Amino acid sequence: MQPSGPDSNASAKTTLISAIASAAHNEGREVIGLAFANKMVNDLRNDTELRKPGGELVQGGIEAKTVSSFVNEHLRGALYGKGPTYEASRTALEGKVLVLDEASLVANKPMNDLLTIANRLGVEKLVMIGDRAQLQPIEAGKSFSLIQSDAPAMARLETSLRQRTQHMKEAAGLARAGKFRESFASLGERVVEAGKDHLRTTADTWLALSPEDRERTAIYSSGRDARSSLNRMVQDGLRGEGAIKGEGLEITTLRPAHATREELRYAPTYAKGQLLEVTRHNAPGGLQKGRYDVEGLDERGRVLLRDENGKRVRFDPARIDPKDRRDALRLSEKSKETIHEGDKVRWTEKDDARKLMKSEEARILGIKDGTVTVENRHGETIELKQNDKMLERMGLAYAINMHQAQGDTRDMAIGEMHSSARHLSNQRLALVMMTRVRDDITIVTNDKDRLLAQIGRNPGDKTSALETLGEKQVDANRGPDTRPDFNPKIPEHLLPPDAKGETLPSVDKDSLRAVPQIDLPERTIERTR
Repeated sequence: MQPSGPDSNASAKTTLISAIASAAHNEGREVIGLAFANKMVNDLRNDTELRKPGGELVQGGIEAKTVSSFVNEHLRGALYGKGPTYEASRTALEGKVLVLDEASLVANKPMNDLLTIANRLGVEKLVMIGDRAQLQPIEAGKSFSLIQSDAPAMARLETSLRQRTQHMKEAAGLARAGKFRESFASLGERVVEAGKDHLRTTADTWLALSPEDRERTAIYSSGRDARSSLNRMVQDGLRGEGAIKGEGLEITTLRPAHATREELRYAPTYAKGQLLEVTRHNAPGGLQKGRYDVEGLDERGRVLLRDENGKRVRFDPARIDPKDRRDALRLSEKSKETIHEGDKVRWTEKDDARKLMKSEEARILGIKDGTVTVENRHGETIELKQNDKMLERMGLAYAINMHQAQGDTRDMAIGEMHSSARHLSNQRLALVMMTRVRDDITIVTNDKDRLLAQIGRNPGDKTSALETLGEKQVDANRGPDTRPDFNPKIPEHLLPPDAKGETLPSVDKDSLRAVPQIDLPERTIERTR
């Protein structure tokens, strides 16, 4: 079973996973939840309810892991096919049911690894849950869409339960139907045109909320520069009103450069001011384990690095073997951040020992003599000394991007979109923004008509290798189904008054070949703007 289509709210999807886990448990099987990011994993682990045969309800009844950690644990055994490693993994997974949440975010390589493990190690069933109309992987591939193009067995969740107010039901329903102009129109004055001051208006709209509503309201912005500006504006506003205190502590934070393994083989990927971390001995390119500051390129196109002892090193990325699949290099961008007592922050890496999970939020409780005291999501207090690596792996969390938003649920939100952001104003991002919210949303833009025109031009799709070769046509007509005879009615309450009884357009398979694919770069979410 592979449920797809628009997901419902967190509780409805969690109810589905809880039902799967309970049914499996009653048959003597165990469920392992898998997800792309740590926060999604924690939601799976903590929110899923397991009903035992006697009727006892257990909160947090399933084991959950990231896809990455699961693959690292079991892929070697699956590939060996024999021996102690294989037997240990086979014993651990025999009869297990794997439930993959937000499957649309999983790239080709980890999806292939996951399927290899499931097929070779006696996994009872692999269930994928996701919405291929929402965001696709940052890395190469669109595996969930390709899997569905071969018409596997699927169960569909056609009804969304997340939205609780009538106007949000209408706006989200129209967005799911691809009617973004009508969706924006249904929100009326909740769509705000603010011209060149749209970021300031976004921040001020959030700051105008009561403290209680601030806790319930997310700010969505997918552009890295826009998000940084919003975080600073909100922080300045909170400091001005005394909600955050003290002179603050300036720290150097590291943000992922989101360079793929292939891009790391080319010198232009590296820019002055970045940090290159080599995480393994015998790393690609002959570098030793450690940290290197990127100083630029020399006359021969080699990367100039300086190690932790101040020694200059010349590094030729072209020496990296393209067949080397070890993730031994990590490129980050440095930025200066000032944190204050009371600030809300988000981790960009994890520290399992201290329960600091990537993408999860924390609160700064105090700053004294260079030591930062934080409260993690479990309410536990942790001290980060001056040289603690996790100080580099935090950032202000007042504004978040759409990849962090997918899989999340908020009562209210303020979404920022700009008409000139070609790759960041598209249908997939707009759909996620509209469907994450239960009760109310405000959308702030520079120009509503231009934004809608831009969204209309850009579906936000990426092209797979099979599509490029002409062997597949996956997203030319995205929707609940691509069967020629599938022509569902849009629910009456989701349509404008003059459009009652309207149906979604039928799909002519022959015409799909004539629809051009927009060949977008694989990664535009974080590196644009």
